[in-house]
Amino acid sequence: MAKRIEPHMIGKHPGRAQFYKWLSGRLLGLPYADHCRILEAMFPNWTADRLFAPHSGHLDYVPDSIPTPQTPEPRPTSDTVVEAQPPTKAGTEKTARPIGLRPHIATAFTADHVTIDFAGFSGETLHGAMQEPLDQIRSGELRPQSIAVRILVPDTTAPMTIPCRAEDRADSPEFRARAHSIMRRHLGAITDSFAELHSLGLVEKSEAIVKVHHAAPLFKLYILNNTEAFFGFYPVVPHTIDLEGTPTPMYDLMGKDALLFQHSVTTSQYVTQARIWFDSMWTTLADEYAL
Repeated sequence: MAKRIEPHMIGKHPGRAQFYKWLSGRLLGLPYADHCRILEAMFPNWTADRLFAPHSGHLDYVPDSIPTPQTPEPRPTSDTVVEAQPPTKAGTEKTARPIGLRPHIATAFTADHVTIDFAGFSGETLHGAMQEPLDQIRSGELRPQSIAVRILVPDTTAPMTIPCRAEDRADSPEFRARAHSIMRRHLGAITDSFAELHSLGLVEKSEAIVKVHHAAPLFKLYILNNTEAFFGFYPVVPHTIDLEGTPTPMYDLMGKDALLFQHSVTTSQYVTQARIWFDSMWTTLADEYAL
């Protein structure tokens, strides 16, 4: 199944202790995003939320039918990054071969004091990119003294200008409900993971805070340890989505097509300005969100 759904996960099954957490109900939040996608492909019509819901002695939900499994559209394992290069004599920017975001996030966790600021749509890619360093902390390979993660996302409970219905460019409550579920799944797993690191005594201070705002989520931004920034636009594309059993044409934000550009605090003012923007949103227009 992994070969069809997430080829990069071949041979990377959950460890025995983690698997027993799945079975015992002691898992905080949900499994990693990659594992959730594989499980949902293995059990058609069952979401990861339902698979890991508390068992009350009977099944509250049974699929009406079990369709023939279809190979889903491949999802990104990480954002693509164009590494920053020194400017040429003419002052034009040079770009290098695109690479994944994951190595940069993994490197950020080698610092004694880790800070990650993220602004984007759902946090799905952020969730996936954090799994390797989190595993290394659990195994004792990494021992940061503190971790502070701030996540800034749109309020999907309020009407949005984008994404919107393609027919009349109006807000879609059904789409927002779907987006809200996806966002809660990934951000809930992130906040639970960092709370767990602190409760187990693996990190002296570890927390992830989520705030929501009412601006359109047209780009994604990562700021790592206040020394690197990664920025990319969300392309707006027509996309038909099944909403409550009805195929609905939408103008959607496609994060998998977002190309991130890397900036270093040593070579430009972009990191400083990005942090100023993030702090201004965080302290003025954003409200803390309880997951």
